[in-house]
Amino acid sequence: MKDERDIMLDDFFKEAAEVQISDNGFTEQVLNALPESNRVENKAMRKVRQWATAWNIIFIIANIALFILMKGWNIAYDLLAALIATAHTFDYTYLLLWLLILPLGVVAGTVYLFRTSYRLF
Repeated sequence: MKDERDIMLDDFFKEAAEVQISDNGFTEQVLNALPESNRVENKAMRKVRQWATAWNIIFIIANIALFILMKGWNIAYDLLAALIATAHTFDYTYLLLWLLILPLGVVAGTVYLFRTSYRLF
């Protein structure tokens, strides 16, 4: 059950909400003058994004360096040669899972993370 003060406040704010203040189109002009992407980002979030970007670049460079230092192309060649030599012993259901579905899931997950964190698209 509502208190008498609550009823009075509701009536007061109903009347105040019905009052229209004429601004001669000023509000529409201001809204039309604003840029479309007027997203305000606080300094802490901007700093977090900068650190995340820096770490991503560092790890990409480290992975490329490790691939070159460990001669990753030889490792990939040896793995491919072993797969071809023993292909007749594989159950192709699992091979299809490992070679197609999981990498596609990784790519889809990466695209999703970039879309949600950096709003690229």
